[in-house]
Amino acid sequence: MRHLILSLSIPGILVVALLIGGRGAAPAAARGPVLQIDMFGSEQVPPVETNAWGFIRFFFEEDLSAAEVTVDVKGLSGGQILGADIHRGRSGLNGPVVYHLVDGDFIVTSGHLDLTAADLAEMRAGAWYVSLKTTRHPEGELRGQIVLPSPVTGPAPSAPPPVQAATAPAVPPLIRPPSTGSAGLLP
Repeated sequence: MRHLILSLSIPGILVVALLIGGRGAAPAAARGPVLQIDMFGSEQVPPVETNAWGFIRFFFEEDLSAAEVTVDVKGLSGGQILGADIHRGRSGLNGPVVYHLVDGDFIVTSGHLDLTAADLAEMRAGAWYVSLKTTRHPEGELRGQIVLPSPVTGPAPSAPPPVQAATAPAVPPLIRPPSTGSAGLLP
């Protein structure tokens, strides 16, 4: 008996999962666009050398008034994570906390944000970023600039939610997601 093994990169798997079955992965209340922001140490101010990386996903309501948020971290143990916050600040600048997302001791976690029209305007302008704080870097080990594409609207009633991808920096050479190998499949 033969088995077909597909080899996809982590971003490739994400896109396929969101396009084919992503609705099942999104919280039930999410009916609007999905935005993923990747987080890297090289985006911190000043940059941080780390093997860790992660992402934050916003599963927006159709009218964009709220979002379920998922934070996912790779390369760190839960005990190393102090928390994650959304800050006001353009790329290359640090700024104050706008929303506290979660306290530490997690690898994957989720929460809920209620958003105002002013919040959405700042997101569209690229004036927010997410920062993950750790025991090694209490001021932030990972960072991703939040840029909500404009215009972003909810999907048509029969259409699946659009996948909105933010422009992310290239993955630094230190970051290599692990290979899943054959995942135990037998020939």
